[in-house]
Amino acid sequence: MYRTWFGKYKRRRARKVKRVCRKCERKLRRKSVCYTINPSGCKSTWNAYVTYFRRRNVNLCPGFHNYGVFCVSSGSATKEGILAHEWTHNFGRTKDFAYGADANKNLARSKPRKAVRNADTYESSITDASQCKSIKPDHIKAYIKGAESTFKLGRYRETLEWCEDGIKDIKKH
Repeated sequence: MYRTWFGKYKRRRARKVKRVCRKCERKLRRKSVCYTINPSGCKSTWNAYVTYFRRRNVNLCPGFHNYGVFCVSSGSATKEGILAHEWTHNFGRTKDFAYGADANKNLARSKPRKAVRNADTYESSITDASQCKSIKPDHIKAYIKGAESTFKLGRYRETLEWCEDGIKDIKKH
């Protein structure tokens, strides 16, 4: 699994993946995140975006609301995958080098140093159908433009655990 999304194992790169996951987990547990619904800065092809000067804000564009929660098939976008993508930008300082499962797999094969710094790689690894399990959803509290709301994004905590376990078990694969 690690090799598919992040390339050939190198301890330094594996530490980077682990660090990004831990930063996201730590920030989400300790800080509130503001989700702005359909802000004016959205472009028609965007699902969500973040700005580097507002690290605790995720802007959810109209396209975001068309996706389901939980992975359905490999390479399919989901709400939790999109949020994880944006969280890795904000908290893990990832960039956008490639988009989509096929492009992310290619990046892992050809440029693994970029794959571990690519936000969409984390999204793809999270929504990979081979990792789907039946679990009860967690409830992530979010402050949304003046009103509290609850996103039911059960896979995110599990994904962070997978990220941790995946790094530990990587040499077996």
